Amino acid sequence: MRDYAHVLHLRENYGVGRIEFEENSSWAGKTLEELTLPSRSMNVLGVEHNDGTYEGVPDGDTVIEAGDRVVLYGQRDQLDTLK
Repeated sequence: MRDYAHVLHLRENYGVGRIEFEENSSWAGKTLEELTLPSRSMNVLGVEHNDGTYEGVPDGDTVIEAGDRVVLYGQRDQLDTLK
């Protein structure tokens, strides 16, 4: 087992979070490219789709649907704005 904080070079204000998006989420129906997460200092590590599939390191064409869970790496204050 590895220390993921060390592997990801987590700094004081960085972390990994998993956000689930509800039906009324502004993310639902949008592609990762449309969400421009890198400009908000966030990177998508994976998407747990509502149908049970997992997409690791998804590309910009991946569509986020209601009920999907997105695993993100980024600044904690930015991750907290998504909760």
